[in-house]
Amino acid sequence: MRTFIASSGATSYELRVRPVPHASHLFTVEVRRPDGTEESHKIQVLSRTSERWTVVLEDDRILDVVVSPLADSVLVNCNGRTYRVRISKKGPAGQPAGDEQSSGTVRADMAGKVVAILKRPGDGVEAGEALAILEAMKMQNPIKAPRKGRIKESNLSEGQLVAAGQVLFELEPES
Repeated sequence: MRTFIASSGATSYELRVRPVPHASHLFTVEVRRPDGTEESHKIQVLSRTSERWTVVLEDDRILDVVVSPLADSVLVNCNGRTYRVRISKKGPAGQPAGDEQSSGTVRADMAGKVVAILKRPGDGVEAGEALAILEAMKMQNPIKAPRKGRIKESNLSEGQLVAAGQVLFELEPES
């Protein structure tokens, strides 16, 4: 699950996005409004480039979403309304994110195909260093180390299909 904060003017929303298991193009998006109310939506991604996404909502509305990266966030224009989106440093219910970061578990953010394995068991890694490349929706996405450490375990092979949330690597502290 990824948590984002989307702001439009002075109003901010917390968005929690999680892939639907075994369906690489389906996601559940939970929205927490400033008044504390929540709603949940299922979306289907029809197409995606680095700058434009086409998604279908539960009520069959099709949205064209334009994405513009900035240095510290992303501007997202959806239905004529612009939101500034940043990755939250907090997890669900305001808890600090990163239980997996401290445990050393590295999971796939989305379903896809392993196209390159850059680090193997025994290799040392730095925080943010690419461990493997996962291809999803015709885009190559680096799988990055959440912290400094050493690869303890990996059962990946090039060409392997992985599910969203599947454990890809286990890290251990460097000794």
